[in-house]
Amino acid sequence: MVLPFINCLFLLVVYLLIDWVHYYQLIRSNQAAELEPYTEEQKAFQQLVHKTIMEQNAHYDEMKQQNEERLYFFSHWMHDLKTPVSVIKLIVNHDKHTIGHRGRMRNPAL
Repeated sequence: MVLPFINCLFLLVVYLLIDWVHYYQLIRSNQAAELEPYTEEQKAFQQLVHKTIMEQNAHYDEMKQQNEERLYFFSHWMHDLKTPVSVIKLIVNHDKHTIGHRGRMRNPAL
């Protein structure tokens, strides 16, 4: 009565050990993600996963492209904005210098 139980337990341990070694080898070789589907449900699920991954990659690429375009736009916009501001600043400084210089010429005591 105990002997069949011990035999079953032994076979279970051997099976689990073999399965663990197989799993460990797959993990070490990094091929666990590319298991072949056996049933139609697994094939359909794998196709769905691949389709979803492809859509996500396309969406990511599109978002990355939009972000690059936005960055390009803002950098050029800032440059275009800073150029007139710099010119205005130079004109104002030049006018202040010219007015200050004229004032000193009129009033040499300053």
